[in-house]
Amino acid sequence: MLKICSWNINGIRSLSKPLKRHLDALNADVICFQETKATCDLPAEYCRVDGYNAYFAHCKTKSGYSGVCIFCREPVRPISAFDDLCAVVPGSAENINGLRDIDFEGRLVIVQLETSENGRLLSIISVYCPRVDPEKADRVIYRDKFLERLKFTVIKLISGGSHVVIAGDFNICHKPIDHCCLSDYKNLPRGPIEWLDSMLIESQQLEGPRPSVSMVDLFRLAYPERSEAFTCWSVQTGARKTNYGTRIDYILCDKDLVGTFRKGDVVADIMPEVEGSDHCPVWALLPVTVPTGRTSLPPLCTHFWPQCQKRQLQLSSFLKSVALEKKTQTPIGNVVSKRTKVLTNTDSKKRCKQSLLNFCSNTIEISSKSAGINDQAPMRPERDGDACQRCPEFELANRERQNAAAQQWRSLLDCGKKAPKATVPLCVGHREPCVSRQVKRPDSKHRGREFWACARPIGAPTNPLARCNTFIWK
Repeated sequence: MLKICSWNINGIRSLSKPLKRHLDALNADVICFQETKATCDLPAEYCRVDGYNAYFAHCKTKSGYSGVCIFCREPVRPISAFDDLCAVVPGSAENINGLRDIDFEGRLVIVQLETSENGRLLSIISVYCPRVDPEKADRVIYRDKFLERLKFTVIKLISGGSHVVIAGDFNICHKPIDHCCLSDYKNLPRGPIEWLDSMLIESQQLEGPRPSVSMVDLFRLAYPERSEAFTCWSVQTGARKTNYGTRIDYILCDKDLVGTFRKGDVVADIMPEVEGSDHCPVWALLPVTVPTGRTSLPPLCTHFWPQCQKRQLQLSSFLKSVALEKKTQTPIGNVVSKRTKVLTNTDSKKRCKQSLLNFCSNTIEISSKSAGINDQAPMRPERDGDACQRCPEFELANRERQNAAAQQWRSLLDCGKKAPKATVPLCVGHREPCVSRQVKRPDSKHRGREFWACARPIGAPTNPLARCNTFIWK
């Protein structure tokens, strides 16, 4: 069995170090990441991990945007890898130009594994489909073009005899059961949903006639009626705490591969307990085996990146080692001379100490001899100022002056402080302190105005733990 895991990580640098700890925790043979936000100068600690071989696709027009990658756990090694659809899918000149326009944003990477089943290829695609503003026509055109090219690629791979698996963030909510709010689902653009409909076949259609593209949603194959199985939540509203989200992350595979599954096997699931992003990982088990023992790696592998080659010794480290070597190789003569110098200094200190003691003892002896002369001498009278300073009335007046000065300084410093804040109201549903929010809709006449709202995360109206509809203008 081959385990595949997919996760939109919202920036590979956002994952805590070491990256190997996260990869090992996912416990998969092939791990597909989306939205890596990485470039080709990514530090080696993120792109070369012990026990894995990795393949990245970067956005070529923006830095820190989009990007996908695939990590294969050893001994799984692809025979080929592509971040360019032109290389994996031959076509006419018009098709090639269209594919090049799509590849600029680094939204998919493909690895091909040789399987033990008659040597048939398994093509695994890590994909990050565009999420666009419907009002931006150019981005809508780009998204539609991207989806059609992805479909074209899948058709070509299947017709060429390869099994195909697509894993990633599709940014498409397929059915109402995959959305937390039915009214919001009805307002979604229909184009991407219809595209996904054209790609997928239902589990009851597996035995029927085969359409041009016949991919299967492995999660729905395992759990046809499971609701609230969401993979993405809004961070701003804290919706993950109330599980108020959408399912937009999928692992799809072709119909022929699904036909090899054994009945009753749990072939896929989600991992909402894994945090670190606004998405959670999803995984699937494929009934295929991959031959081991392959030594070579495809040219796209990060092992061949300059920063992932054998690290050269830095100049600072070299200088430190030389300095340390000099310290450890001190000549014997220097040690002897230093020891002699230390002993000399010690002897001189002892002599100095002895002479000082002699001086003190002589002084004490002289003073004791002359004590009898001064026994009858009158004491020096105290000055009037000393007596006044010890007077209780003087100390009280001095303390009052200090307190008055401190009070004047406090009043001067406090004059710039803001007025005390208004009392925070309680929400209607839970009788808990509200939080201050601001109208941010650009088309609202109240944009920028603040109001009080319930502090709890957003959730279903029937969920008592979710945010109530308290709304109070400030």
